[in-house]
Amino acid sequence: MPIKRKNKARLEEHVRIRLAIKDVRKMLVADNHPGNFVCTDTDGARHDLNPPGSSYYINSKPEGSLHRIIAGYWPDEIAEQGIEGCRQSRGYDPIDFLVDDIEHARMLRDGVLDAVDGKNVLEALCERAEALLRGQREN
Repeated sequence: MPIKRKNKARLEEHVRIRLAIKDVRKMLVADNHPGNFVCTDTDGARHDLNPPGSSYYINSKPEGSLHRIIAGYWPDEIAEQGIEGCRQSRGYDPIDFLVDDIEHARMLRDGVLDAVDGKNVLEALCERAEALLRGQREN
């Protein structure tokens, strides 16, 4: 027996909602695994970005064919206090290193990055989920 149009539209909407929720859930729980935050730079050095007591803000920006990872302080905190002021108040140095496309993609997939080229990753994921819900894009 063929599916009626109305039921088919509801089924498609249900599938879009399920996929959107799955994407959001994947992003929200990704940082529960401590191994996600160990990242390898272009020189093969490994950096553990697990927050030391307080949360790191981890962002990336393109630098040629690589991506510069900056972790440690919020950008507005650095603007207000400067690096030296942040070091004194927080007690640790910001971390700065380069990764290739493959490692950057893994960091993005595993929920390590807060911002990519200035765009908030969680906000972008929510926009994507909303577009999926509306049927404006494929998963």
